[in-house]
Amino acid sequence: MPIVIYGESAGALGHEGGQGVEAVLLDDDDALAAAALDAVFAGIGATPPAAPAAPAADPALLHASLDRHPVPTAVVGEDPLRPLLYANAAFQRLLGIGAADADADAAAFARATALPTSRRPLLRLLRARLRGRRASETATLLDCDGGRRRVEIDYVPLGAGRRGLVSLRATGGGDLPPVRVLEIDPVCGIPRFGAGNDYLNAALEAAGASGGRVAVYHVDLDGFRAVNDNMDETVGNQALAQVAERLRTLLAERGRVWRLVSDEFVAVVPLRAAELEPMALGEALRARLEAPITILPYNVFLTATVGVALFPDHAQDAAGVLACAAAAMMQSKRTDVNAVRMYSDSERERRERHTLGYRISQALANGEMTLEYQPQVRAQDARIIAFEALLRWQSPQHGLLTASRFMHIADRQGLLVALGDWALDTACSQLSGWIRRGFDDVGVTVNIAGRQLLRPRFAEEVEAALTRHGVPAARLDLEIAENALATNFPRVRRTLAALKEIGVGLTLDDFGVDRSGLGYLAQIPVDKLKIDRSFVGGISTDAGEAVIARAIIAMGHELGLRVMAEGVETEAQLGYLRRNHCDELQGHLFAAAMPGAEAEALLHRRVLRPEAFAATRPDRTLLLLDDEENVLRSLVRLFRADGYRILTAANVRDAFQLLATHHVQVILSDQRMSDMSGTEFLGKVKELYPDTVRLILSGYTDLATVTDAINRGAIYRFLTKPWNDDELRAHIGEAFRTWSAQSQRTRERAR
Repeated sequence: MPIVIYGESAGALGHEGGQGVEAVLLDDDDALAAAALDAVFAGIGATPPAAPAAPAADPALLHASLDRHPVPTAVVGEDPLRPLLYANAAFQRLLGIGAADADADAAAFARATALPTSRRPLLRLLRARLRGRRASETATLLDCDGGRRRVEIDYVPLGAGRRGLVSLRATGGGDLPPVRVLEIDPVCGIPRFGAGNDYLNAALEAAGASGGRVAVYHVDLDGFRAVNDNMDETVGNQALAQVAERLRTLLAERGRVWRLVSDEFVAVVPLRAAELEPMALGEALRARLEAPITILPYNVFLTATVGVALFPDHAQDAAGVLACAAAAMMQSKRTDVNAVRMYSDSERERRERHTLGYRISQALANGEMTLEYQPQVRAQDARIIAFEALLRWQSPQHGLLTASRFMHIADRQGLLVALGDWALDTACSQLSGWIRRGFDDVGVTVNIAGRQLLRPRFAEEVEAALTRHGVPAARLDLEIAENALATNFPRVRRTLAALKEIGVGLTLDDFGVDRSGLGYLAQIPVDKLKIDRSFVGGISTDAGEAVIARAIIAMGHELGLRVMAEGVETEAQLGYLRRNHCDELQGHLFAAAMPGAEAEALLHRRVLRPEAFAATRPDRTLLLLDDEENVLRSLVRLFRADGYRILTAANVRDAFQLLATHHVQVILSDQRMSDMSGTEFLGKVKELYPDTVRLILSGYTDLATVTDAINRGAIYRFLTKPWNDDELRAHIGEAFRTWSAQSQRTRERAR
């Protein structure tokens, strides 16, 4: 394996029985390489292979010579990032790699765990190497099991420059233990944390010497087990790899990231004077992982809880600061997931809570509180119908904080009602300005806490705010969390009835998360149900989430309520919700929350993402799935004359993506495909898109499989290849008529 001294390649390490360990420093000069190999083989009493008569320009001759010799040997260059140029079979067996992996693993070999624990002998060798002198030293190497072995190191220069021969032998005879490369996690492609202690210790040592600080982040993915359970482990592994890449890219040169175990990661960042405040960097890590991960046919939505600890603030050594970061993560998990938490002991936490509570009360007086507005659109045409007012705190100490960062502390400090009153009054003031400037058909939605609903005169306070700002009650919508109904329900019901008399709209938020909402739904005068984002993330690919969302939409419509979905991030989710008659939508697909001035600029457009709505417009759409390209071309030519909108897919993954982004009525699938059979594919489609009409077209007939699929309703008809053009067109036409009849019956039942 390569030896790397202070970041530079110093040779290749080999090992074979009692013949010792050899290291050769070579470049791409074949003549010099052959001479070095002769020296190595002579030094261990082996017979060298015959050297070529003249220097060869083709390195393949040198590689062939290496392959015939039993000594584990590698050709390395002077590039410290890619020192390994070639490894013979014995070398590959020693390190447990294949020939195809040798080049790809070069960087890993350069970071092998068999590193010197004593720098002084190697420093003398390095100086000798730079001066072109011969030298011998004894040093200690750390083997892969953590044990230390004394070795003899000989350096012999080869010509001018830094090229030379380095040989290593175990003192007292015997063999050196097998070496091991840095343990790269096979799933995530980043090191496991066991290999990260040297970096962390060095960072702590440097920070201690300079008076600096080091931040350690313990990142734990929330509910990741559900990804493996609901999708499969392959999807979970791909998601972990993308999580690791996002963390690595975000940190870039600022720090390092390792996989710890399962769905947990550790990041270490030496803090510089111009570095982000530790909590702000933690928030950046958390926010980066919140973005959807696309692994076709799925969109994976993950959140992370991040624990932060600082050296030397919280601990004086590596083990201590790691433990503090893990404790901070666990402390956060007990109260809030998808959050960032700095480590604190109980006393420090109490002081911080009181300080933050004091700052929150001062924030209102100092004008630090603000509202941002996220648009809500009509599912029919993407027209803006309202904005949800979201509370933010522009803290001088911590930057812009979302409500999840401080509202639980405000609640403990008794400040929740004051903040709610301020948000209601500010939202009415903003809405009044929009109405005066001609936007009199837009509304504002304000979140109301359960404590506000328990106040006897709350309805009167809302009416007073509307009167004070000249806002029609119909333009204000109040969102009530589902769990707020479980506390003193009789009083909450009276308050909601009083609000309804005023004329404001009422929305039951986070519907489906808390079972209490279903029991109270028929007893409260709400106008709208809001499907929680947890049921929207995988709606286009996960049968369980899809069933829940469809059930909420159907139940809401049966009760005469409008239904909104929040957390809409992709066109696939948009298409699915539109096809299942969701009334209103909200999410980053349309726009993130923004200041009032930017929200007003959107009102001049009124329609958001029209291209996405055009792509999901209902039409007579036929999806053709076949892994033979010539068959697809023939089918397209056949059906084009019938006026269908035709989509084609050569594999199941592409077919699922098309189903998620287009309103498909009829599907014609081949039976025998490489990734999944047609009946299996259509069985999954039936769960996700039950309103489609599904047909099989195949030259292969498995009567038992086909009969079972027909009996389960997975397929409508089974057609055989080769086909008769007229008969096949008639079957597809009948399938569209069947779909139209089914849709008509569904609409009649809804009325």
